[in-house]
Amino acid sequence: MTTAKQIVDFCRQHNIHFVFAESCTGGKLAAAIVDVPGASDVFHGSLVTYSDGMKMAVLDVEGYTLGRFSAVSEIVAHQMAYGALHLLRDTFSHTQPDVEPRCFTVSTTGYVGPFTDENRHAFIGLAGFFASQENSYSGFAPAVHEITFKTDDRQGNQQAVVERALQEIVTMLEKATQDSNTEARAWTDANGNLHARNLPSGKD
Repeated sequence: MTTAKQIVDFCRQHNIHFVFAESCTGGKLAAAIVDVPGASDVFHGSLVTYSDGMKMAVLDVEGYTLGRFSAVSEIVAHQMAYGALHLLRDTFSHTQPDVEPRCFTVSTTGYVGPFTDENRHAFIGLAGFFASQENSYSGFAPAVHEITFKTDDRQGNQQAVVERALQEIVTMLEKATQDSNTEARAWTDANGNLHARNLPSGKD
């Protein structure tokens, strides 16, 4: 079973929704998810915001931040993830106004090659909200992970970002579940496969 299928199956089982904000991966992270049958039940799409202007217009990334730190930075990955999270929650406010979704987002931004200088890295940002058994909602501390590349293989580096992002989703879901529900146990078994134990439903 692929990591993408583990994520989709688990999110379908527990009604957890997600969306991506991609730059350096150009939709490849979304492609890994939509290869899984039934992904549309929980995966709402990916916002491929390649230019600075699109990051600002679609994800509300701050122009000041882009100018000072560049698009390939920890803070921009953070802002991209939060921009996508707000869009996902807005989607629910229009289609299911009485529902507060359990949801998360992932962003990707980076230099993937070929390289002409020392800029050989990418960032993956994550943000989300999960429900406790009391139906109260809390976010988890946003996380940004950095990847450094050793080769000029552009496609290979993009795939490395995709694979790392999928792994970070598993880790993030485990931590978020533990933080929002003291009775929750790990979402992975000894082989790294997702499983469910005492996960709250988010319902009354």
